[in-house]
Amino acid sequence: MNFWKNTTEGETRWWSKEKSLRKVFGSLNDSQNSIFVQICQTLFNISTSESMNSDTRFNANVYLQMLIKFDTIITAQLFLFIFKSTTPLSNYLQTSGMDLLQSYKMVENTIKTLRDASRKFIDVYEKAKYFSSAMNVIFENEDATFRVEEDFKETRIKRKPKFHDEIINDTRYDCSKKKYEINVYNITLDTVIESLQNRFSKHKEMYIDFEWLHPTNFKLIKNLPENAMNKIAELLTDFSPNIDKKILQEQLIDFAGKWDSLSKTLLEEYNCMTLDLEKDDEEEESELAKEHLVHKKTCKNCIFCCYQILWKYNLYATAYTELFLAYKFLLTLSITQVQCERTFSKLKYILNRLRSNLSQERVEDFIIMS
Repeated sequence: MNFWKNTTEGETRWWSKEKSLRKVFGSLNDSQNSIFVQICQTLFNISTSESMNSDTRFNANVYLQMLIKFDTIITAQLFLFIFKSTTPLSNYLQTSGMDLLQSYKMVENTIKTLRDASRKFIDVYEKAKYFSSAMNVIFENEDATFRVEEDFKETRIKRKPKFHDEIINDTRYDCSKKKYEINVYNITLDTVIESLQNRFSKHKEMYIDFEWLHPTNFKLIKNLPENAMNKIAELLTDFSPNIDKKILQEQLIDFAGKWDSLSKTLLEEYNCMTLDLEKDDEEEESELAKEHLVHKKTCKNCIFCCYQILWKYNLYATAYTELFLAYKFLLTLSITQVQCERTFSKLKYILNRLRSNLSQERVEDFIIMS
């Protein structure tokens, strides 16, 4: 019982599936640190226990038979392979201070990695066979009466007679390995790649324009393409209907030429307020979110530093009006819905038992302030 008490899983949906899969099947290169053996033994003990009712024993046996199938093993290895590429991206997209351009580059790299490996079925297949063999060695040492399947089972193809009284030779076998590769492996990876492309790559033109706003590309600003800033100008018309793409390009070129001297005037550090949202709900102190003053160093080479310069010297008033709006739009743009979900997490600190009678308008104001 002590073992199961120490293997609790978190309920955060962002990472719980990947962590649960690693907990049960281990990692791609290390299957020893898994609880697969313990789960199988527990299900077997339940299925053979006389103290359990018949339904419980039957369900435990069904779950055990499904778990030791090779199809289950190789599917788990497939998703471990996918999570190996997507988990770093997912973790970065959840950070509160992520860089929009860097996140897009990580998405493109993840898509490229998955596309390059989308037809390397043999690697996942070999890892699944290795996992099954390693588990069977453990079961043999513990004298278990069941074994994990170490390969696909060949299934016969049923042929229907085309003519009356035709004798059918039902000895053809279907290649389960090839069938799984086509119908499961390829389709799963293609679906993941397509999902990433539909969600992020369709905004490629916008991200290309945003790259010109980054100080690292200011040295190349003389080669600014004619169609640069088209997408940004189109998006900014919702906030400033009279915005002109040509003026935006001219302001960017002028600002980039003066960046080296302007960046030297920035302070080495700046302060910002952050909320402590990691308190336990059962604690009395968790009723109120506590603000903390955080000191951060100025890199003098990022989007936020450009925004600080424009704000510090009031350059947004007349000199760089359109450019300031572009930087403001970039800094407030969210690439995922993580920040929106964090807003709902903050709601429990705003609308608590001490402030349960707040009006809807007041609650909305507090959420915006948070």
